[in-house]
Amino acid sequence: MALTDDQIVSSAVFAGNSDYVLPGGAEFTLKAVNASFTDNGAASDWLPAVVLISDSQHVIARALDQGVKVTAGQSAEVSFFPGVKHAATASTGTALSWAFMAQTVNPFADTGGFEVDIDLDTASFLTSDAGTYATGVSGGHHGIQINAQGTYLVTTGAEAFPAAAPAAGSILKVAVDNFGAVNFVSPIEISPYYAIGGGSFQGNCAQTYLIEVGVIANPVGTVALLQAGQNTGGNVDLSVGLTVVMLGTSIP
Repeated sequence: MALTDDQIVSSAVFAGNSDYVLPGGAEFTLKAVNASFTDNGAASDWLPAVVLISDSQHVIARALDQGVKVTAGQSAEVSFFPGVKHAATASTGTALSWAFMAQTVNPFADTGGFEVDIDLDTASFLTSDAGTYATGVSGGHHGIQINAQGTYLVTTGAEAFPAAAPAAGSILKVAVDNFGAVNFVSPIEISPYYAIGGGSFQGNCAQTYLIEVGVIANPVGTVALLQAGQNTGGNVDLSVGLTVVMLGTSIP
């Protein structure tokens, strides 16, 4: 025999608990409950709830959700049914700690294709965390000093405009120079120059690298520098930028 769904309605208004007593001999499967709650001046926030009680007056189940707390003095209409729970509040995440420095060098002479350290402009220094980053000097060149243990993503970028048509095969280079306990240069990013119209040429390249600070090779206080190089056979107008972002305080 097929079972039908029926609605049981209790319109009576009660102070405190509103009870529905199952008639003797009756049997049913509870699928959902809807209830209207009218606040009567509660002094604190409250939770709507449905409680199932046995004929021996023992609690069988109690349905409530901390995520649907009602503010004191407010009313609510709430539905209860199985298989659904209140969605957790979305996390706003944690802002990443970062620092940035830049420099413009005009003219930047031909380096024979070798990389040289660029003295970054201290006035360009920006950071979200002055406790972790500061300007630093290493080998006579300014860069970003890292003052906290962690794993960092370092990004370098360079853009160059030759004063004249570059020699065939000319390249622009950029790299991270890490002056820790051990002088270390990251793998180098290389880019050719290309025509941009009007007889002008441009070269640009960027590179990212991971640095672990707080290890023997890179103690806290390590200064990250930027290197660039070019071999156009003449001068270029060079703009560079260095960004350091903390990915975490742990070291793999």
